[in-house]
Amino acid sequence: PVFTVNGGSKPVSVVAKEAVTGWVTLTGTITADRQITLAVNGEKTGEASLPQLIDRDPNDPMQIGADRGSPVVDPVPPPFSGLIERVRVFCGPAQ
Repeated sequence: PVFTVNGGSKPVSVVAKEAVTGWVTLTGTITADRQITLAVNGEKTGEASLPQLIDRDPNDPMQIGADRGSPVVDPVPPPFSGLIERVRVFCGPAQ
């Protein structure tokens, strides 16, 4: 799994250390101090710093599992193959 955020026209990615199989829970987080993290089944697999937070609406709507609009990274990675059971988006302090 990879979590990519384009902050300040510079894509920043966090890549899981290992491939996943079976059902997993993936959590991508953007914090107020410009850190992005990726967790697999609640275990943080990596983090990175953004040059700046997202300061305007993106050109394309959010996409999960594929990048079908304006590419965020080049080359465009292959689309996700499998099942996605649920996507939840939260805004505000961590619960």
